[in-house]
Amino acid sequence: MSTAAIKNACRRSRIMALFYAAECGLKFLYIQDSGLQTTNDIRTKIKEQIGPVRIDLHDIELLCELNSVIPSDTGNPPNFTAGGQDHPLYRIHEAARYGVKLPHFYLTDVEVWLEKVNLEVGNRMQDSGAYHGR
Repeated sequence: MSTAAIKNACRRSRIMALFYAAECGLKFLYIQDSGLQTTNDIRTKIKEQIGPVRIDLHDIELLCELNSVIPSDTGNPPNFTAGGQDHPLYRIHEAARYGVKLPHFYLTDVEVWLEKVNLEVGNRMQDSGAYHGR
């Protein structure tokens, strides 16, 4: 999907595309920086670093932390509340996919934050020579 197509996509599709682009880019950076071979190696490496906890590789905040993508780079991740309950931000891809009703202002905050994460990931890929952009 081109950048123009993402900009013109419906909001839920746009959020999903931005989310998965950020997730994949963060995984790529982590694989590259850690000398890993595949995404299957990520879980093992993370457990070596932070201990035997349940790891969801969609956890975009964890992937940001592992890549030292910090709030000064992207701003703080928005809080995610649906149905009166707080949820981890990485669950937004599920909410977007399954049509969970979310407030307009929240979706705007998520889009802006994901765009910043993707920009930071793109800059780091370009700095490493892994991405040449347009």
